[in-house]
Amino acid sequence: MKKPSEKIKKNQAVPFYKKIYLAVVKYIKRKRKTGFTMIELLVTLAIIGMTATVGAVTFNSSLSKSRDAKRKKDIARLKISFEDYYNDNACYPPETILDDCGSADLSPYIDKIPCDPIEETPYLYVPLDDVCDGYRLLVDLENDNDSAIAKIGCDGINDCGFEIGYNYGISVGASLFGPNYELPAASPSPGVSPSPSGAPGNLYACDSGGWCNKYQEGNGCPVTFASSNCDNACGDPAVRCLI
Repeated sequence: MKKPSEKIKKNQAVPFYKKIYLAVVKYIKRKRKTGFTMIELLVTLAIIGMTATVGAVTFNSSLSKSRDAKRKKDIARLKISFEDYYNDNACYPPETILDDCGSADLSPYIDKIPCDPIEETPYLYVPLDDVCDGYRLLVDLENDNDSAIAKIGCDGINDCGFEIGYNYGISVGASLFGPNYELPAASPSPGVSPSPSGAPGNLYACDSGGWCNKYQEGNGCPVTFASSNCDNACGDPAVRCLI
């Protein structure tokens, strides 16, 4: 026999739409003997339809978040493998390295190159002109309202400034933003004239690996610097950005 506390915990874990569905099923069983009026039947069918719709939307949202989490994890793993590759070759992998996703082209640094979980296409890899200097890795998150997108500044008109749809990424040795990057239009406060728009300014900040790189204003880094060496402060983990 289950303890009362276990029953309460189990009930709390049941989604509300499932509770509604179970209540309707119980009601239908009760009415089998007396039968339904037309109004009761219509109301019951409407409730079942709405419950099924809410359940489907919630389930799809959960799947979407799970896929986005995988995308973030994939490029984090790629970043580690790229750094390992750099340690052995004093340069980052060639521009086409991710083209054959699912392959072992980047072995032994990673067993299999990850693909997008839906499209099964490679993630976007944008090395600098000199591939030994740095790169960007970008993905297309399904949830455009993911707080991580705004946190890194990729909620602009053209996302991160590369191909449309790539709204999340990481960078090493360079700013994450591409040549087509535009800040989102800001809504002016009442009675205040909007300032003329211009290109977002570049500042320097310490990335998660302890390197000093250019970052856009509003990137969410704890500390930014005017100097290109970040005042030699990148040895302190407390001043590093999350990306």
